[in-house]
This record gives sequence, C-alpha cells and structure tokens, in this order.
Amino acid sequence: MTIRPMTIRAAGVLAALAAGAAFAAFAEDEAPIDASAKTLGDPAAPVTLVEFASMSCPHCANFHTERLPRIKEAFIDTGKVKLEFRDFPLNAAAVFGGALAHCAGPDRYFAWLDAIFSAQRDWAGAGFAMGGGEWGAFLDGGCPRGDWPEMWEKLADIGKRGGMSERRVGRCLCDRDLQNALLQSRADAAAAWDVESTPSFVLDGELLDGPPTDRELERAIAAHGG
Repeated sequence: MTIRPMTIRAAGVLAALAAGAAFAAFAEDEAPIDASAKTLGDPAAPVTLVEFASMSCPHCANFHTERLPRIKEAFIDTGKVKLEFRDFPLNAAAVFGGALAHCAGPDRYFAWLDAIFSAQRDWAGAGFAMGGGEWGAFLDGGCPRGDWPEMWEKLADIGKRGGMSERRVGRCLCDRDLQNALLQSRADAAAAWDVESTPSFVLDGELLDGPPTDRELERAIAAHGG
C-alpha cells in the first residue's frame, strides 16, 4: 500500500506535539476517554461561540488552520469569547478522526485538532459517506483496522507521530462507546439548532446564518457583549 507523505505543516505540528512537555509520550494508555464538547478560552468569557465541525470537512480544516488563529488572538486570548467545539461527523472518517482527537485528552485536545485538520488531505480521503453498504459495515464493526486498513494506517501514523502508543491508538479508533457519543453529538446539534452542515456556529444560543466572515463574526461578538 502506498501512503502519501504528510504535508509539511502537519508533520511540523505532530513533531511539536511529540517534543513538547505538555504533549509527551502517552503513559496513560488506560486513561478514560471523554467525548464531551471541549472549550478553548476563559470559562467566564461573556460570549460563547459553539462550532459544529466534521473532522473530514475541508471548510472546517480551513477555519481551524487559517481563521481560528486570528479569532483566538483577537477574541479568545483577550477573554471576550470562549470557543466550544462539538463534533458533527459527516462520514465515518470524521468519526475516527474525532475519536483520535478526544483520545489525546482535554489538555491536548485543541493541539491535536490542529494536527489532524492539518493532515486532513492525507487521511480523510480514505473515508466514506453515511449510508450504503460500507456505512452499514462501519455500524456493525466500528474498527478500521481490518475493514479500512488505509484509513487505519494513516490515522494510526498521526497518533504515533504525536506520541500515542499503538495500544492507545487501537483503543481509541475502535471504541464503540466513543463513536456512538460522536454520532449522538451530531444528532443533538440537529435537534437543538437544526444544524445541517459544517462548519456551523451558534453564538450565545443563536445559530448564525452560514459560516460568518471575520467582519460578521466581529460584529456578532460585539453585539453580544464581547
């Protein structure tokens, strides 16, 4: 099987994860896996921006790699906004990618989002859409190691480059409870806010009309007291 080399950015992010003190090799192979929404920023920030994203969505990857650093600098680091990330998987690849990010733990989570989104072109193409025979096989089996070896190899490589043991990677990518929690996150978003696509944003309980531009987001945050 031929595996394409990772992008320079993705490889650099993963090298930083493996080398940094906060992202040292995972000794806690048996640590619990929490699939709940993760928050970036001051919990007491006056404005809450909820992002619903699919790990396999190119627009979501663009937001995280290109736009989020500016938003973080202007609004999150200044205490005006806290960002809450919730999974809205569009296909099985997004479920597995989301599972890998959550397996990194809450303290590492957003750094791993960056790494997985940065490497999206390398691994997400190995996925398949909801519905059809392959999706049924995913729901029945739920582990890419045997049924989708290319997806397994690419995501496992990201995990191991970032310091995860093969045991931890296997536990994460084949955890049915974790997968079901990510699928439930999608169902909850659709029921509560009529979310249908990614990325979608809810600002203080109000669903924004499509992905906002930087200027539109700035105005919306200001209108909500941020």
